[in-house]
Parts: sequence; C-alpha cells; structure tokens
Amino acid sequence: MVGSVWRRVTAAVVRVLTQNAEPRQIALGAAVGVFAAGLPFPFLQVILAALFAAALRANQLAALTTVWLANPAVFYLEYVIGRSVLGRLAPALMGAGVPSWDSFLEQLRQSAFPLVRSILLPTLVGSMLFGLACAGTAYGITLWLAAVWRGRSARAVASDLPAAGPEDGA
Repeated sequence: MVGSVWRRVTAAVVRVLTQNAEPRQIALGAAVGVFAAGLPFPFLQVILAALFAAALRANQLAALTTVWLANPAVFYLEYVIGRSVLGRLAPALMGAGVPSWDSFLEQLRQSAFPLVRSILLPTLVGSMLFGLACAGTAYGITLWLAAVWRGRSARAVASDLPAAGPEDGA
C-alpha cells in the first residue's frame, strides 16, 4: 500500500514538474497550494487554492496538486501557534497556557460562542502563520526542483541529438 501511494505521489510531482510552464509559476503554484492546505477550511482549500493561483497567475495544477499532497493534519499545531501569538498579543482573550490534546477536543465538544474566541480564532491565526512559512519553503524547494528537472531534461535531450560542430558541414 505504501509503495502504491508513493508511486502516485511521485507521478503527481513529476506531472507538475514536466508541465510547459515557467519554474517560477510552478513554484508559486506549489506555495499557494501549501498555504491553502494549511487553512482550517477543509472543504474550501481546493477552491481557495485555485482562486489564489488564478489571482497570482501561478500554476493551477501545481497549486491543486500540493493542496492534495500537503493537506496536513496540523489543526492542533496551527491552534497552538495561533494561541501562542494571540496569548502574547491579547493575554486576557486567551487565558493561561495551552491545553492538552484531550482538553482541546473537550473544548471543541462543549463550546459554541466561546469556540470562536478560544479555538477558531487561534487556529485561523496559527494556520495563516504556519501556511506562510510552509509556502515560502515550498516555493524555494519547488523552484529549485523545477530548475534542476529542466536542466536534467535539457541535458537528456541534448545527449540524444547528433553532435554538430565546426568540423561537420559545408
């Protein structure tokens, strides 16, 4: 099963890298997709990635592929990041300390209006910060991969062509 999943992931990455698009557009698309994957809107992530990619003139296939590949199960991590930031900015809003995973789930079960203040707002802030950091990293890595892939592809094509030089010809 892991081998099958890995082959599909590899095929998706190769499909993105082999497109007829500029490496910068591919990298920006990947960054947009990683950012959207980190947003706490599970059903809107793909739509947001497509809209962001269109607005930024980024590669949409790269954006959609990275949403599906990078869609992290990091809800709790984003919540912790957001709570830490908001706790420093507005300590009265957040209260003291970061709750455990069990307490976090219990808060989710018992809250209605306090849910927005205590869970959703910190998660949204955390996902934005986490998403921006991951998007920047994804941009750099994908730009490098696209450039390397293009260089490798160009060398492979060039090695298949017959050598032509000044000694050939007229």
